[in-house]
Amino acid sequence: MSKFKNKVAAYTKYRLKRYGVNKLLGYVELNPDLLCLFDTSISSLNLGDEIINSCGKDVLETIFPEKQFLIASTHNGISGKIITDANNSGIRIVCGSNLLHPKLASGRGSWNIGFLDVIRMKKVLLMGAGWSNYSGRVGYINKLFYKLLLSQDGVHSVRDEYTKRKLGEMGVHNVINTGCPTMWGLDPKFCNKIRVTKASKAVFTLTDYDKDPENDKYMVKTLLEMYESVYFWPQGSGDLSYFKELAVEGVVRIAPRLSSYDELLNNGDIDFVGTRLHGGIRALQYMQRAIIVSIDNRAREKAKDFGLPIIERSCLKQDLKNRIIESRTVDIKIDSSSIDKWRSQFGRLS
Repeated sequence: MSKFKNKVAAYTKYRLKRYGVNKLLGYVELNPDLLCLFDTSISSLNLGDEIINSCGKDVLETIFPEKQFLIASTHNGISGKIITDANNSGIRIVCGSNLLHPKLASGRGSWNIGFLDVIRMKKVLLMGAGWSNYSGRVGYINKLFYKLLLSQDGVHSVRDEYTKRKLGEMGVHNVINTGCPTMWGLDPKFCNKIRVTKASKAVFTLTDYDKDPENDKYMVKTLLEMYESVYFWPQGSGDLSYFKELAVEGVVRIAPRLSSYDELLNNGDIDFVGTRLHGGIRALQYMQRAIIVSIDNRAREKAKDFGLPIIERSCLKQDLKNRIIESRTVDIKIDSSSIDKWRSQFGRLS
């Protein structure tokens, strides 16, 4: 009889794991050696998410050199099994991206998560996450959603002051502005090594979901006029189609893979000019000069907070040629104390 009961208990436990209700039923089997990382690059059609999460993982591996990482997707939704394993993990972190949305509870934004998920899940910590766009006040339902989702014990890391203010409006005050993990290594010593003069080659990016054919075409034609070789990297899934719409000849296209872009950046001096924020930050990581064309809140807020080198797209015709010609040092102001504060909390939480 006891053997039969054991089989029933084992089967019940297995089924409950599939439904992700271990937190609700008190069946959490805490594994302090496991870290659940919600990865915003899995199934993403924007390679910028891969840039963010590769940097985030590098940081987390230095903080937790002996932990096993459970990787969960934000884009694909979350299964009951992943919820169970995440609840069993000692720490749950979601890294980066344009993740936080004023109507996240309604299925808006890039995080595929709902009320049934957050009720079953243990709370998560943010790492360099950002608010999706400039928006008004968040309604009660979404405030409740964020209260259920975000940890009240640890300290959340966000990518800019605007995101910090939006969370504060919802009563989430355990937040510090560290910037995106892609920028954490861009300290003064590193930035002093970045070339300040014009290169002979340039690489550019476009943004398919925020088109401005007149200014974007001007940007590409200006690069062809001022550089010996010009390359195009499609960071997003629709960027190549948009480039074809512009009907500009003389550009070398490279494959829409991060490895192809990294190879180009690593193969001699090249300037970046373009509307994809993390394409520009990746160039800086390779000590290449970058002029990031600002089209939304992300680059604009990073420029305000950290001195990221940007130019507004509406100013390209007046300013782009001068910005290309002039020598300009990169003076990014990273708040190392905030980053250290976020990193150091894990001795207490783990």
